[in-house]
Amino acid sequence: NEVGLASDWAAQAVDLARPGGDSKRLAYTLARAGHFAFASGNFEPAMAMLTESLEICDRIGYEDGKAWPVTLIAQARRWSGDDDPEIRTMLLDARRRFVEIGETYGQTHVNMLLGSFTELDQAVRAEFATEMVELGRRQGGDNTILPIAMHNLAYPVWAMGEYERAWGLNRLAVRAAMASGMIMNLGLALLQAATFEAERGAPERAAVMLGSGTAHFGMQVAPFQEVTLAPARQASQEALGHTRFEELRRIGLAMTAEEAAAYALRDPSDAQRRSSASRDGA
Repeated sequence: NEVGLASDWAAQAVDLARPGGDSKRLAYTLARAGHFAFASGNFEPAMAMLTESLEICDRIGYEDGKAWPVTLIAQARRWSGDDDPEIRTMLLDARRRFVEIGETYGQTHVNMLLGSFTELDQAVRAEFATEMVELGRRQGGDNTILPIAMHNLAYPVWAMGEYERAWGLNRLAVRAAMASGMIMNLGLALLQAATFEAERGAPERAAVMLGSGTAHFGMQVAPFQEVTLAPARQASQEALGHTRFEELRRIGLAMTAEEAAAYALRDPSDAQRRSSASRDGA
């Protein structure tokens, strides 16, 4: 895949940078290679490269260079289930560095991670996500971040009881993911839609989108993500029974990205009315 190819190229860049004697370039290259390795699921080599990058930055006093290795080390710890409050401190420090050097993508990446802490005040989570949306929409901003920005904003908006707005944000996340080609982010939006569907009492749709979201996310969900998804999975299984739940989940697993997006974008109220009409006519 493209991420795997980028990871291979970045690793080759590290090999080329080592003999050159330019410590700043090596630190930067290690950070980028570690980023791609992490995205490819190669966590151990990613952590080794990121740790080495951070060590070089400390040794030569390259403060600006610390932003990415600190961010990605914190992300790796977060993804592994580490709940140490130090992780948030690391991310806030990295965010400050990205703001100082004017790196939009780094700032939005950190905001994405900070927004995943459900224990934060919902208004604070919404603030991080809103900033992501604004940065992504700026001229010259990274529009590939918009799907995850909408996704991150929808969760606190839902938690604050603004359900229609949250649905709208989720649909925007689905559309933005399809427009950008970021299929992993489509998977995240579908998984989020599944949690919303389960909470509104639509277990059939929740089961389908748990399947399609899993298929298109393409990675094992992190422990903190599983905490969010578990209630939707449990509620759907209890409502449908294990056999029916698995049948619908497999339908979702088999959906193409286009089919899954179209299913998610179907008006939930229309789906509920069709379901009610079917039951009444039975």
